[in-house]
Order: sequence, then structure tokens, then C-alpha cells
Amino acid sequence: SAAYCQVENFLGSTQGIIRTPRRQMAFGFYLRPEYLLLVPVAGQLQPVLEQVHPAVPAGCSPSRFLLLLLEQLLGSDLPHFQQLWEQFSALEESLLRQEEQQPYQRIIGYRKQLNAYHAYYEQLGDVGEQMQESACLQMEAEELRGWQLYANRADRLHNHAEMLREYLLQLYQSQIELRQNRIMALLTVVTTIFLPLTLITGWYGMNFPNMLALRWKYGYLVVILLGAAFLAVYLYRLFWQPDPAIRVDFGASAVARLFARLTA
Repeated sequence: SAAYCQVENFLGSTQGIIRTPRRQMAFGFYLRPEYLLLVPVAGQLQPVLEQVHPAVPAGCSPSRFLLLLLEQLLGSDLPHFQQLWEQFSALEESLLRQEEQQPYQRIIGYRKQLNAYHAYYEQLGDVGEQMQESACLQMEAEELRGWQLYANRADRLHNHAEMLREYLLQLYQSQIELRQNRIMALLTVVTTIFLPLTLITGWYGMNFPNMLALRWKYGYLVVILLGAAFLAVYLYRLFWQPDPAIRVDFGASAVARLFARLTA
């Protein structure tokens, strides 16, 4: 069976299956010029048929009734896309405020949903084209235009799903870039903290014969104390110095929060 929708034309008949990912409903159909046979597969088909019944004109052909049924299934899809757009906008705002606890899980869940919609509407467009090419039904020009409008409508919904997918992809990429920026910020802070000690290590790692305090018995301890003192002064001027010209916008609490967020 098809993942969502499939229609095949045979000699004297048209048959297929329709699966709607949002309504969680599926049904098969067997269509001939004289009658239409509907076979429920999953979900409740009867409520949809009751909604279609008032719109059925007198002398409605079986293929026209199938068209009305499929149009009814698309009736609330555009407002649903509008709700998804609002949910994505709210998600983006929460991501900017860093209030979202599990952004990747939500984004992946939305992405699976949109992938299903994307395939669904693409296949509905194929259904409309297949119905127009069904030679056995001998549809009138007005009914053929109805199927063409249905295919165009499915194509527009397919474009809406594509735009939402691109929007969601941008949100996902922005989260990846934000995480990379946080990691680079942490690495920059760590590198900056250990830069003075790296400089001292480089000097005393050269082992020149007349190097200061190289053979002094207290030289190792003095270098440690001097390095610690220099590092303390360096960090004070870097993080807590009130002068805005040299103060880096990272306090101890900010560094701690950044480290905790990256290691969580």
C-alpha cells in the first residue's frame, strides 16, 4: 500500500487509497461511471461523509462525489498551517530568550510532521492529475475543472508545507550555530585564562644556561608564586576591572553559567 495516497486507472475503473496524516484516517475507493465504493481502512469516515452530504448537488456523479469528499478533507488544512506558523514563531521567540529546555526534540518532532504533510500534498496533486486522465469516467468539462482546481489547491498546500519546512530548518541551523558560538566562547575564555601561564612555560622551557633562577633551589616555588600572582592580577583586570575600555563582558557567574549550559 502507498504511504499516503495512490490512484491507479484500469480498464473501466479507477481505484486507489487515501491516507490523511493529520486526521489519522485512511480509506480505499473503487470508482466506476455507475457507482463509487468506499472502504474504510483506519479512522472514522462516516463523520466526513455527513459533512459532505449537504453539499452534494442533485444528480451528482460518483466521481463528483469523490471530489467533494477529498475537498472536505482539505477544508481545515490551511488554518492548521496558520496554527503551525504561530507555534513556530512562539518557538523562535522562546529560543531567543533561551527558555526552551529541549529545542532539538521539538524541532525534530515538527520536522517529521511537516515531512508527512509535504509527501501527502504532493501525492494529492498526483491524485488530481490521475483523475483528470481517467478515460473511463467520461467527465464533463466542469467536473474536469473541479479536479484541476483540486490539484492546484493541493499544490498550494504543498508549497505552504515547503515554506514551513524551510522556516523550521532555519531555526534548527540557528540553534546549531548558537551552540557552536557558545563552545567557541568557552574555548576563548579558557585560552585567555591560561595564556599567561603558557607564556611563562614557554620561557622556562627553553633551558638556556644562564637563565634567571634556573639553578636556584627556590626558583621553582618562586615561579609558581609569580605565575599565580600574575594570573590573579590578569584575571581581575580582565573580568572585574570597572574600566569599560578593558573590561570583558564576562563575569565569574556568566562563565559558570556558560560552562554549566555547555556541559549539561
